[in-house]
Amino acid sequence: DLVIWLNNSLVLFSIIFFMFGCVVGSFLNVVIYRLPRADSVVRPGSRCPGCGTPLRPLQNIPVLSYVYQRGRCASCGVAISMRYPAVEILTGCVFAALAWRLGINFELLVWMGFAGALIAVSFIDNSVPPCRSSSTACRRPVRPQLRVLHMELQGDRHTV
Repeated sequence: DLVIWLNNSLVLFSIIFFMFGCVVGSFLNVVIYRLPRADSVVRPGSRCPGCGTPLRPLQNIPVLSYVYQRGRCASCGVAISMRYPAVEILTGCVFAALAWRLGINFELLVWMGFAGALIAVSFIDNSVPPCRSSSTACRRPVRPQLRVLHMELQGDRHTV
């Protein structure tokens, strides 16, 4: 059975979930960039933030395309933010750690969804200027949820 074999092969298991997390992180970059601008996360496809040239499929490979292009657009040469590979690597590491900790089960899917949402919200929260108001809606609500994720990874989930 594939699930049992993957659970017993921790290195391969972690690599697969790291790569899956990098792909999800690539999508989270789209969410982080477009959601605050009220743009669609589906269309148009990924583009250079400088010149707007659509990215070809090989320019959309998480982390590797950034390294291959030396952090620059292939068309105009504008520097691309380090945030893009950072989000991809962070998501990959978190997904691999969750998979290692939890194994393959429904709980893993729930925690990966929760972690992905927290990563996206954290980066959006960090990139959007803070409100000038003192209302509760303007405060940064993400940090307590990051603590919950950290405790889950440490196996201390019942002390929240």
